[in-house]
Amino acid sequence: MTIEDALDQFMRDDSETAYGDFLRSVERFVKTGGDIDRRLPRNETLLHVAAESGFDELIKFLLEAGADQLALDFAGREPAVVALDLDIDSALQQDESEVSFQTFRVFKEHGNEFVMKELQPKFREVASAYWVLQSFDEFMGT
Repeated sequence: MTIEDALDQFMRDDSETAYGDFLRSVERFVKTGGDIDRRLPRNETLLHVAAESGFDELIKFLLEAGADQLALDFAGREPAVVALDLDIDSALQQDESEVSFQTFRVFKEHGNEFVMKELQPKFREVASAYWVLQSFDEFMGT
């Protein structure tokens, strides 16, 4: 099974089993020399897909394996920006009073510190667009 086939199967089934199967497929792909930053059909990397899906365990694996945190997707977004957008949008859609920053937190804790500082203006721009800049600043400790 190719990584594209594994991705297609994962995108069609959001069960616990599908998450586990996709994680194992990606781990196998990377450990056998697959290009961790390979561009997928929508010009995304595996790290973008993990961020967009809120797949924290896969994000952590990919970060630790050296995935490019500055790779841009079809919309010109880095994976951590995708994660931040997902967290804020999910909280708003669920009418939550606070944003948990759950997926973004994985990037903050396991990502390259320099990259995270470099992307700070983009993060603040996303948070401002959603009117949650104050809670984002509190989360980041700024």
